[in-house]
Amino acid sequence: IAYPAQWDDYAGLEIKPDDPLGNILRARTYRYRRNLAKIGKPIDKTEWPVPVTATNAYYDSVQNAITVPAALLQPPFFDPKADDGTNLGSLGAVVAHELAHAIDEEGAKYDAEGRRRDWWTAEDYWQFRQRASCFIEQYKRAAAQHGNGLVNAREQDAFLTAGEIIADNIGLKVALLALQAEETTGSSPGAPAAGAINGLTPEQRFFTAFARMWCEAGDRATGGSDVHPPAEYRVKGVLQNFPEFREAFACAQEDKPTANACTMW
Repeated sequence: IAYPAQWDDYAGLEIKPDDPLGNILRARTYRYRRNLAKIGKPIDKTEWPVPVTATNAYYDSVQNAITVPAALLQPPFFDPKADDGTNLGSLGAVVAHELAHAIDEEGAKYDAEGRRRDWWTAEDYWQFRQRASCFIEQYKRAAAQHGNGLVNAREQDAFLTAGEIIADNIGLKVALLALQAEETTGSSPGAPAAGAINGLTPEQRFFTAFARMWCEAGDRATGGSDVHPPAEYRVKGVLQNFPEFREAFACAQEDKPTANACTMW
């Protein structure tokens, strides 16, 4: 969490104030050579796969560990002064999303020690794929209709992005269960008391925080290579599967697409 036990050492890297492009090339060459030097040596399990400045958590199936960089420990992902609903809807959903990768079809290939071993049964795979197909069809329908922010998306992207779409749904559901548990047992120490804040209930703040995470100004297309769906779909595509969202905001009966809702459990 936040930063690695040992920082990367760039003591031998030459940086020139008047050569920004050269600095980038030298830095990449320096890191490439350092990675080559690791060949044949024991794996350093303390080394981070992402920089501390990355606004992205990461699950490593070989180490069976989650990395949460310092960049995520600030708004809009986490605020020590915010209530549980806000923090669970953002960072809570992110961490639970990464946990979901440990038990998805890719995580099934590695055991708890990070060894390459298939620990699912044939029935497990069948059940997972049956339920995953619902999410795939949801995305294909949205892409075909150019809805939910998928202006340039293709229907075949549904298979490419399925793992991330499923993890988004599982992540938000686990975070919501955590919020419901907090409401039963009491808020985290130091967190504001539960109840309406700025006119929003804990559940409304939870879903608002989740949606706010994915605000962006950029190309909506997946480009045919990104395993993540467009940001707008990561909000609308997920929330359409949550009756708790519709209840929290008292949506009209005709706005409840329950027939097409998907869930993993």
